[in-house]
Amino acid sequence: MWKSSFAKKNKNIKSNQNLKENHVKGWERTKEELKELSPSELQYYNFLESFTLKMKQKRGYLGYSKRKVSELTGIEQAYIGKIENKKASPTLETIFRICNALKLDIEIKINIEN
Repeated sequence: MWKSSFAKKNKNIKSNQNLKENHVKGWERTKEELKELSPSELQYYNFLESFTLKMKQKRGYLGYSKRKVSELTGIEQAYIGKIENKKASPTLETIFRICNALKLDIEIKINIEN
């Protein structure tokens, strides 16, 4: 399965045992960290920001709990929460399952760099 360098860096951050934080750092980045991202990583980051916001809004509009979304998608309720709280980077399959369950339209733009 293909993973972007952004996802690989995120995994490296999570697996770092020297973190002083009490929690695992998700994919959310500070302004300083965003400056270090490549254009494609920044594009992916912005997509995840947009997706999680739309996901939360649509779930609330429909009156669905995380449990209901879990039942509709077959994705664990805890993982739904991690996605919404920027602690997990969902795969495209997971994103599509959530979009189908919530009848959520998303737009994916891909810039191919030479």
